[in-house]
Amino acid sequence: MKVFLILILFTLTVAPSALFRGITVSGRIVDPSGKPFMGTRISISGPSAFVRETKSDSAGRFQFVDVPAGTYSVEVCCDLGGPRLTQKIVVSEGGPQIIELVADRLVEILGRVTVLGDTTQPDKWYGAPVEATSVAGKRRTTAVSVGPDGRFLLPLPRGEYRIDFNTPDAYEVRSITFGGNDLRKEPLRVDTPSSSTIVIIVAVR
Repeated sequence: MKVFLILILFTLTVAPSALFRGITVSGRIVDPSGKPFMGTRISISGPSAFVRETKSDSAGRFQFVDVPAGTYSVEVCCDLGGPRLTQKIVVSEGGPQIIELVADRLVEILGRVTVLGDTTQPDKWYGAPVEATSVAGKRRTTAVSVGPDGRFLLPLPRGEYRIDFNTPDAYEVRSITFGGNDLRKEPLRVDTPSSSTIVIIVAVR
């Protein structure tokens, strides 16, 4: 009798998970013009600490298999430091689910810091953060650090941004310009790749 009961309980416990087949969630990630993103990290997370990650192929396609029914977040992970794109989806039983993600491409804006009156000790100021904060829509800030050579790279979606440089206490900002525009008076406008450079001039106090 004991053996019989144990076998019955074991069957009731294992059979539901063994027989369950999750849903396949697949899709594409493209920019607003329809051009696919290749090699972009995409994750899906949901109930019971369910988390998986994959990368898009050359056509922008991605796929997650055996996803249980429920509500999930599909997130595009921006390796270049731009804003993350998150989309909520509801996975229901009955067949594969297909989604399409549309994300802006990041425009890389080059910049450099020039220090007046102190060119021999860059370790005093390199590593200071340069911040770009959007001025329209949802507020978002992208921050990067200045390198030992005084250069930095800001990866930004299209839009308008306020540029700030948090200098060490011993320094003060004299000017921030981009293509002749004074970025302390007007925003940085990011639309297409540009050969112009953000130039930040600081001086010893």
